Amino acid sequence: MRWYFLRHAKTEKVSASGKDFDRELAPRGLRQCASLSEYLKNLSIASVVSSSALRTRQTFEFSTSGLAKDTLFIDSLYLADLSEWKSILENHGKHDTLFIGHNEGISEIVSWLTEQEIILPTAALVTVEFLGSDLSHLGPGTALSKGYFRPED
Repeated sequence: MRWYFLRHAKTEKVSASGKDFDRELAPRGLRQCASLSEYLKNLSIASVVSSSALRTRQTFEFSTSGLAKDTLFIDSLYLADLSEWKSILENHGKHDTLFIGHNEGISEIVSWLTEQEIILPTAALVTVEFLGSDLSHLGPGTALSKGYFRPED
């Protein structure tokens, strides 16, 4: 099974509310989403699991139109650490799934799974292939990096 890890697109530095959770995409982020949309439509994605923060929801909205039938927004993906990511993969990684999240956690889970240092800048997408069949056996080196895409700005 393949997993696609997407860090949200470029955001404004502050939100109207002053809360990090409420930051919106910047004009550059909207352009990144347009490029992502073209790239993503060629992938076989069965479901999407995204942080419920505004910037990840907007990244989903502007880059995945009509892409997947099953979409789930999870509050705990907002700034999730490695432990939370492992739990999310075990519970929601049974299909070819697109995960939309934040750094540092999204880079940490991809690096941990592949045993490679992979840092995702905004709007970067890493494709990994899980090598096992039992998600309870997630661990270092249990996935291979199969691709990388980042829209040109």
